[in-house]
Amino acid sequence: MKTESRLRDKKGGELVLEQVISDYRDFGGVKVATKFTKYENGRRDSVEEITEITFVDRIDDQEFAKP
Repeated sequence: MKTESRLRDKKGGELVLEQVISDYRDFGGVKVATKFTKYENGRRDSVEEITEITFVDRIDDQEFAKP
C-alpha cells in the first residue's frame, strides 16, 4: 500500500511525502504491516520495521487516569 501527501514548504514550493507500507506478517491471527518506507520528494528518507507485537486482553483503567 502507498500513501502520498502534497504540501507546501516554507518557501512556497511543493513537498511530496510518500509512505510505502509492506511486509505483512501474522501476529496472533492478525495480519499487520511490518515495514514502512518513507520518501520525501522521491528520495528515501527512512525505513521503519516492526519486529515484535504483543496483544493484551485488557488495559488497566489506571492507564487512562489523569495524573
